[in-house]
Amino acid sequence: MSSTVIGKRGTASRGLDPPLTDQQGRRPVLKRKRRNEPADAPAPVEHSEAAPSIRIEDDREAEVQHLKSHCINPAAKIKKDTQFEFSTVLDRLKNVGADGIYPVDHVDRYFTFSRMHLTYLYGGSPMSTFPDINVERVNLHGIDKLAFPNLEYNPHAPVVPGAPGLFFVSSTAKKEPWVCKVFTPWKGDRTWGYMGDYMFIPVPSLSPTEYAMQSPAVQNNWAKNILHRDWGKPVVTRIYLRRKLTKNPTSKDIDRLMKKKDFDSSIRSAISVEDIMTAYSTGKEEIGVYCMKCIKYDTEWQRFLCKAYPGFLRDEEERREKRLVKKATEGSPKVVKRRKVKGKAL
Repeated sequence: MSSTVIGKRGTASRGLDPPLTDQQGRRPVLKRKRRNEPADAPAPVEHSEAAPSIRIEDDREAEVQHLKSHCINPAAKIKKDTQFEFSTVLDRLKNVGADGIYPVDHVDRYFTFSRMHLTYLYGGSPMSTFPDINVERVNLHGIDKLAFPNLEYNPHAPVVPGAPGLFFVSSTAKKEPWVCKVFTPWKGDRTWGYMGDYMFIPVPSLSPTEYAMQSPAVQNNWAKNILHRDWGKPVVTRIYLRRKLTKNPTSKDIDRLMKKKDFDSSIRSAISVEDIMTAYSTGKEEIGVYCMKCIKYDTEWQRFLCKAYPGFLRDEEERREKRLVKKATEGSPKVVKRRKVKGKAL
């Protein structure tokens, strides 16, 4: 016994009956309508009557989402509570025309390296954001500017090759624009990826209103690091001197105090995290901003780095084994010489 299916308009069909066919036993071929194709084309509309078109550039939220989607890399570990409002990021990038993505189509663009690989090749400290490369090394390889922004303090640095970004500093950005090759950390700080050659462009600092827009976690994170890190000493010193002098200190006053041997106990200990946040929220201090605009991607250089990396890893393994052997050798009991005091052996 066949079941009966009632259609939307109340017509009945036999659920187990064979499909309808023509006289030759063939199923009729129905012309499918293209998706979103209107049944009847509408009459042409005069330009003056048409609704105004909406461009993505005019839709701020769409712009923010577009920027986010092109600046995300799951391999880059960025804490959410360190990120600034994306509207703040977008405003700065658009200000200098840096909101576009530089096209990078290179097979090895996501290849990452140990920081020591770059240090062995080009010199400079493996801990510095902008390593100071010896002039003799520069004369050999020709590369004098490398940048390694830390994502804890610069959560909007580029993590996708060619993408734009921001670089934050604890005081007003005053340097003239400069260009350097930029690497950002992926998988924690274990490996670093080449993002491209970037121009750092100074743009307006965060205003007190924009600073207040940032989450309490962002404000607190910055204040804590400024208080405890060496790069925050100028800010701490200025806040301390304003309190003592009741006026803006001179450069001479700041330099003199920063050189004090007891800086930590006499100056830093007198300032709190809340003091630093207040200084920024009232505009007495400013978080400076540089836009990072990709102007080039050096494919040949990236290819060279990739080709040289296996050799570095082999050499690094040999160096590690030598260190272990040396440590094991030095671990044997040592003969401690007896020292004399006033001619007598102890």
